[in-house]
Amino acid sequence: MKAEFSDLPIVCPHCTHRNVDLSRMVPVDGLEPVYPLEGESCPRCESEFWAGVLDGAPIKFCKVCQGILISHGDFGTLIRTRRADFHGREMKPKPFQPEELKERCICPDCHQVMECYPYYGPGNAIIDSCENCDWVWLDGSELNCLIASPGLRPVS
Repeated sequence: MKAEFSDLPIVCPHCTHRNVDLSRMVPVDGLEPVYPLEGESCPRCESEFWAGVLDGAPIKFCKVCQGILISHGDFGTLIRTRRADFHGREMKPKPFQPEELKERCICPDCHQVMECYPYYGPGNAIIDSCENCDWVWLDGSELNCLIASPGLRPVS
């Protein structure tokens, strides 16, 4: 997939390095860092992984690429709650590129390849999940995009 910020592919086909435009990353509101997770690294960029809390849910996240690891149940609750409470300007989702489905993320807990698939709710995002550990991985800014995408919003 070609990134808007450059002509570099998001993932290099030769070395699998992931090119990330950190200037476009928008931090997730309400994410509270708790402590660094010794011996655990981000499944995308291999930077230090952190434990955190997001809307009361325990998460793991990366301060560098802004990726978030959250349980399936907490992910569903977070999306429903934040979409219902969203009052900002909706962002038209950009179509995802089929190449994104070829990227693989390794679960930081069981070290198995996570399943990669399109998110089936409002917005266009490719999410990764681990059936063994019940984790969902969201790349940086994907949560914000899903929340701000047009579509049916639950009543809060």
